Amino acid sequence: MTRASALFPSGVVVVEADPAFVEGRLHPEEEASVAAAVERRRREFRAGRTLARDALALLGVAPVALPVGERREPVWPDGVVGSITHTRGYCAVAAARTGGAVAGLGLDVEPDEPLKEALLDRIALPAERDRLARHGEPTRLGRALFCAKEALYKAQFPGTRRFLGFEDVEVDLDLATGRFTARTLGPASDVDLSRLVGRVRVADGYVLAGAVIGSD
Repeated sequence: MTRASALFPSGVVVVEADPAFVEGRLHPEEEASVAAAVERRRREFRAGRTLARDALALLGVAPVALPVGERREPVWPDGVVGSITHTRGYCAVAAARTGGAVAGLGLDVEPDEPLKEALLDRIALPAERDRLARHGEPTRLGRALFCAKEALYKAQFPGTRRFLGFEDVEVDLDLATGRFTARTLGPASDVDLSRLVGRVRVADGYVLAGAVIGSD
């Protein structure tokens, strides 16, 4: 299973699996975050944390608890940035040490299915919709746009601690190369995405997006 590794440069480790086949235990502070959740959510959360500790081991970092932060993000140990994503039948984690070429990273996955028109209206700016329409079916291509925005949000958050809504970012997807760039708009325009490197791909029924914020 190598769906997500192609989205990232060297230095980023990626671990992925079907959540149904991931065995692991949560730390008490992690368990508290899903104590009232349904079993599917608990299984996906447990798989994500277990794979995250596998990723940390590949980086030479001891296994630690990864509690939930203020924006529901995993809180990584000092010196590490990472991202966890899951959907039905698939979970993946990307992680890297800071201090090198990577200052932040994000990973998102969705089923390769068209977005509902109402959701596309909510996430896509007019210019983005126009570009999608020129390349084919907007609701299907909109899934890649959704993933790209989610991934870049995750990548920038550790450095800025800023919430970015769908309307705060304009993404330019190059569907021929699978790359994307982005710029912030309006009140969020002070968030600099010039060091963002983004990629999207479709594999085995999933749409995946990876985003890396480079170091200065």
